[in-house]
Amino acid sequence: MPSPFMTDVRNTLRVKRYSYKTEQSYCYWIKYFIRYQHMKHPQYLGPDHVRQFLTYLAVQRRVATSTQNQALNALNFLYKQVLGRPLGDVSNLVKAKKATKIPVVFERHEVNAIFTVISPTHKLPVQLMYGSGLRLMECLRLRIKDIDFNRMAIIVRSGKGNKDRVTILPDQLIPELKARISENGSGASWTQRPEDNPDLHSCAKPWWPRSKESFVQNITGTLPHGDLPETAEEHLSLWLNSFLPE
Repeated sequence: MPSPFMTDVRNTLRVKRYSYKTEQSYCYWIKYFIRYQHMKHPQYLGPDHVRQFLTYLAVQRRVATSTQNQALNALNFLYKQVLGRPLGDVSNLVKAKKATKIPVVFERHEVNAIFTVISPTHKLPVQLMYGSGLRLMECLRLRIKDIDFNRMAIIVRSGKGNKDRVTILPDQLIPELKARISENGSGASWTQRPEDNPDLHSCAKPWWPRSKESFVQNITGTLPHGDLPETAEEHLSLWLNSFLPE
């Protein structure tokens, strides 16, 4: 059973219309901070305790800079929005070192090899994410009414930062998209089940898995080992795992 305090944190996040992924991350760091301080209530903790915790993440846990910043943002939200008082000065802390990494880039032949072996159920959403630049949850939440075939565009609703935007629709995917729409009904969303909407055909099936975890696991589980170049398998694993929470 969730504690009343964490329930207040979640309610405040939802009132402020933070995304679900941000809610998960912030609650994780807030609970981690409380456990690190031996279950003391944050009301009785101050900037020194926060600075100690963030330094521990950098030195002992060796987290990335973005991870340490995320923890700081979560605690700043906790004090400012939930407890109603400023966090204070926490500038004098050990910061995580930013690693210099070479970006992972797919070669054109690697992309084609991946599309060749992905199962038909998951091929279309992967092609959409690649061709339209959709994030995973934007793709899974995409509704048919937001696909504009005439303008060859996709309207992304409530994307990152709760903002709408317009992105391109690859012309190569239009025939398959239209075929999938005719199979599932024009009022459906990609992941909507027939029982969720009585107007859908009784034999309609979900377009693809409803959760990002099952989507990623299904793709990686259906790839036949050895059919892809070694670098392509490594790149695909990194790319798909980047969608999952840490």
